[in-house]
Amino acid sequence: MLDVAKFLGEALDRTNARLLADLVAIPESRRDESPGGAARSPYSVAIECAVVNTRIAEAIAGRPLPPMPAFGDFAQMREHLQTYEAVAEFVTHETLVLKVAVEATPPDGWETTVTFSPTRPPITRFEAVMLAITHMTYHDGQLNYVHLLHGDDERYW
Repeated sequence: MLDVAKFLGEALDRTNARLLADLVAIPESRRDESPGGAARSPYSVAIECAVVNTRIAEAIAGRPLPPMPAFGDFAQMREHLQTYEAVAEFVTHETLVLKVAVEATPPDGWETTVTFSPTRPPITRFEAVMLAITHMTYHDGQLNYVHLLHGDDERYW
């Protein structure tokens, strides 16, 4: 029988590692840049991943959720996360927070539903964790696109 918590925990670890490998491979001078002058920076999307992981951890643990920060708030958070190491530590820590919540979920609790917003339908705990994995993968794809915009088509993971 599939150990759901183990499966999800390992997937979170792999996704976190890929995201950070692609982030560190972006030259330091470009990690705070806005691609095209309008897009959010690589650091901003990485910070968003950390915040979303924390929210999903809270939701699957059954705790009330604070309001989701606005995208501009991620830039303000960047003021406290001045280096790649600080951003990477924040993302990794919040992914670990989610992994701990995953490990605390009873085997028969994965179909329990959680609600993130009154305007969105409830989803199962399993779907919520898969959302975190998909969300980090989505933003990792954006980091890969930043590489491509600058002529870098290497794979870093």
